[in-house]
Amino acid sequence: MLQPRIGVRAVLAALITLLASVTLAQTPGTITGAVRDPAGAPIAGATVTITSQETGLTARALRTSADGVYEASGLAPGLYSVTADMTGFHRAIQRNRSVASGATLTVNFTLEVRVTEEVKVTAMKREETVTSTPISVSAPTEEVLRDRGAQDIEDVAANVPNFSVQNLGPGQTQVAIRGISSGQIVRDQPGVKEEVGSYLDESVISLSLFTPDLDLFDVNRVEV
Repeated sequence: MLQPRIGVRAVLAALITLLASVTLAQTPGTITGAVRDPAGAPIAGATVTITSQETGLTARALRTSADGVYEASGLAPGLYSVTADMTGFHRAIQRNRSVASGATLTVNFTLEVRVTEEVKVTAMKREETVTSTPISVSAPTEEVLRDRGAQDIEDVAANVPNFSVQNLGPGQTQVAIRGISSGQIVRDQPGVKEEVGSYLDESVISLSLFTPDLDLFDVNRVEV
């Protein structure tokens, strides 16, 4: 009569041990570190994003403290990518950082200063800088357009003041600057009377309401 009881106790003991092992395997981990500039000074207010490489979801998004330190706890064990970003600096990312069960992983960053490029414009048919041009010019560069996620001319208009785009259908994008549009002023009169046009380098690519649907591929800058 005792044999079955001993067997049950053995099974229960095995189950308790198994449950304890599973619980231990799910113990959260921590990622901590510091964000500094090339001189070693702390960067306060930098955005640190921790993303799970297994799910693709953002596990934590936080900012560094006054001494440039951050800490993200309660992370499930696994592989993570850690990104540090701050205005005026180049974004940095570290991938394949493994967080073990109950462990603390240190991920430090040194952000390189983003050097502001002097943008050259040619809208006046001569090469000038944005600051020396005697008219109001907005010239977002390739890097700026990429950071803003701009993929077409409508995305450009969303980031340039007094510049709007109305999509009237394929190949019929109508651009307007300060209320002046590229459409005909009087439709019942012959001839095109548009006062706004689109150029690709030195070539006119718009006529009346007909403007090609441009995808921004390999574009150095857009001048408005």
